Amino acid sequence: MSVLKFIVATWGDEIGNLLNSQADCEEKFENVNCPIESLRMERLDSDLFDTKFQKNEAIRNAKTIQSNILKLIHTFRRDDMQAKLTREFRDTINRPQTNEIQGFAAQFEKTKSLWNTKLATSLEEYNRMQE
Repeated sequence: MSVLKFIVATWGDEIGNLLNSQADCEEKFENVNCPIESLRMERLDSDLFDTKFQKNEAIRNAKTIQSNILKLIHTFRRDDMQAKLTREFRDTINRPQTNEIQGFAAQFEKTKSLWNTKLATSLEEYNRMQE
């Protein structure tokens, strides 16, 4: 089953087509809205677009993205769609969030404890243990 068919089967025609349109716009965004090979979107009134056609294509793509996002937000604000989102993504929502900083801090404390234990062993005690 193709991705589009799966999305339409899951969310319906209206939302499926909106999500597909958004995916198409985002796929061509880098080539259309970033005329020079940069990491940022060029202003729509910029002179860096080579031709009027490229500028119009960038404007059309940006407006389509904006329109799709507004329609999706409007659609997903409904209570029935909120419930459907919760059902579809309950595994993601209920998964405990792991914070890398907290994990690092815990690992650092374990390492610090080990280091203090290592430093607390005197040379005499170490020599006795070796004998």
